Amino acid sequence: MTCHGKNEVSWNAMIVGLASHGKAKEALSLFQCMLDEGCGACPNDITFVALLSACVHAGLVDEGYRLFDMMSTLFGLVPKIEHYSCMVDLLARAGHLYEAWDLIEKMPEKPDKVTLGALHGACQRLKNVDIGERVGSFKFWELYHLIKNICKFENVGRFSKDEIVDETKGLHNSSL
Repeated sequence: MTCHGKNEVSWNAMIVGLASHGKAKEALSLFQCMLDEGCGACPNDITFVALLSACVHAGLVDEGYRLFDMMSTLFGLVPKIEHYSCMVDLLARAGHLYEAWDLIEKMPEKPDKVTLGALHGACQRLKNVDIGERVGSFKFWELYHLIKNICKFENVGRFSKDEIVDETKGLHNSSL
């Protein structure tokens, strides 16, 4: 493979294309070529989102962990919410729900609905009430803050925290 004209953009385009078409092994192989013959091209956030996504769809948990670690240790990249979401999804799909929850708790920022949704879906599929309730509680507090902000914006002040908790208990308990 010649390096003429190849930069991060072209490497990423090829890796993303392979990963999004279910060709995880090929995407990982191309990544290795990028490292070996990249002619100065360095992997970036996009590269690692594509690679982690490929690992998710191929069920490559160990490889996902290796790549997630490699981001910071070898390339000095700080994992972002997208990288954490991929890892949570990877672990959840593989049935490692407690590991996925531990990772969520270690995230430097709050998880988004995509991250929580991936874990919640796996909890439903695997009938794990313990982690499902933790995720549900987190999602509930997000809903509470949303309602509180709407009321504050409208200067209505109709709901107290206790009233919202009482009203949504049935919804919260039936989330699994």
